[in-house]
Amino acid sequence: MAENLSTLSSTGTEGTPTGTGARYVLMSTWEAAQQTDLVAAGDTAVLECYGFDLDDNLGIDGWTTDATHFITIKGVSTGLHGGVSRDNGGTGFRIYSSTNGVFRLSQQYTVIQDIEIKQTSTGTAISQASGSGQQLIERCLIYAPSVPATSFACGVNAANTTGLYYNCFIKTSGRGIELRSQASPQTKNCTIHATGSHGVLGGTHTNTFVGGTSSADFLSATTTYCASEDTTSTGTGAVTGVVFTDGVDFVEPSAGNYQATSTGKLADPAGTDLSEFFDDDITGTLR
Repeated sequence: MAENLSTLSSTGTEGTPTGTGARYVLMSTWEAAQQTDLVAAGDTAVLECYGFDLDDNLGIDGWTTDATHFITIKGVSTGLHGGVSRDNGGTGFRIYSSTNGVFRLSQQYTVIQDIEIKQTSTGTAISQASGSGQQLIERCLIYAPSVPATSFACGVNAANTTGLYYNCFIKTSGRGIELRSQASPQTKNCTIHATGSHGVLGGTHTNTFVGGTSSADFLSATTTYCASEDTTSTGTGAVTGVVFTDGVDFVEPSAGNYQATSTGKLADPAGTDLSEFFDDDITGTLR
């Protein structure tokens, strides 16, 4: 099986492509040029993103993929965000757009890892179309600061879509993730600060914190070892009453530092063992 490795950088000169891969300056150009039947070719497609700020948006659709022949978009090792947004001095790769849906995912078996995603208008950051199968968003920083209180930053009410969010941080003025009616949607080890009506709607959540909402942090959701600012985190290992005051449960959320303090409610190491799915955190640090 061949890996068609492409690279994305501000100059279009970084990295060494392999297979049918090439160098690009726009992610949307890469998607259009590389779109193919990966199953028939016996290949995978990978786009490695170097550390820069990119104004772009794209739909991912029209490929043929399966669990072995899939699409991966990821930050290159020298272009990782390290848990720090570019707005706070980070140097990782960020894609941003005012178009509704920075990513419009209609392709099953798509993986997005280790990048920052920002929606600069009232639209969604990541939208997932009906019937788009399994999609994994992992170790990503996701921001949607202008989303209305009743709109969501990520996801969509789409049947037959398995939306997986692992080790992600989401901050939004609206709802965090809407996973209602999807097939087996999940968050694992995520932090969601949503000031809209609720943080997550539907789905199954493990080791995830949600807070900041005006109505319900978790709504119609199944939670295990989760935490909330209100009392909607229920089930085994539930923690409630987490606050955003600097130095209490988080180091300095007012400055974008959501690392848990050693003395707050999130310091307890109890939780579900997720080593079956990953062995690191959002910064790539082994746990």
